[in-house]
Amino acid sequence: VRPSFSLGGRSWLFFQLFAGTGLVLAIVLMLVLASYRGLSLAVMSLMIVSDIVACLTLMMITKIILDEERGTYCHLEIAILFVTVVLSWLFKQPVLSFLDISILGLGLGLMCGRLGCLMAGCCHGLPSRCGVRYGPEHVAAGFSPYYGTTRFFPIQIVEALWVGPIVVIGCVMVLRNDPPGAALSLFLCAYGTGRFFFEFVRADTD
Repeated sequence: VRPSFSLGGRSWLFFQLFAGTGLVLAIVLMLVLASYRGLSLAVMSLMIVSDIVACLTLMMITKIILDEERGTYCHLEIAILFVTVVLSWLFKQPVLSFLDISILGLGLGLMCGRLGCLMAGCCHGLPSRCGVRYGPEHVAAGFSPYYGTTRFFPIQIVEALWVGPIVVIGCVMVLRNDPPGAALSLFLCAYGTGRFFFEFVRADTD
């Protein structure tokens, strides 16, 4: 794996590629699900824009406080769900239905983002005989130099493979008109359970 690639005479980060792809796919998924459930696309669009602004604001505040960029997923999830609840309530929209769609979009974005983490060298697993080795390019980009020759278990892929089916099942629940809040409950419980165990396999310096 390597952190960047060249295209059009420029160097691009794989993390940005996967994060951007995840954002686009999440937006498409949220609009499609909202349309299918007969929810307001105008409100859904406003939520998407507000979610992005909330996440960027949270990351900026975190950078000011900690003096480093850090996009912790759980913090972003809380911010997005909070924005969804507030806007749904203000516009007198079904809160749980919008929460279902928001969490599934977030999950799809997370799945793509974890693949970006794999390429960038963040959120990696414990040292392993079989795994991913990060080279000089990663060290130059800030990867811990004393980890430069070590192989790590690719927990990022495991997490992406765990989140993917949860999102698919959640989408099926929304499409078959399960009670509002069911997909939200599924994602929070299933992903939260998996994440609890994934943390024991993580070994990044943070």
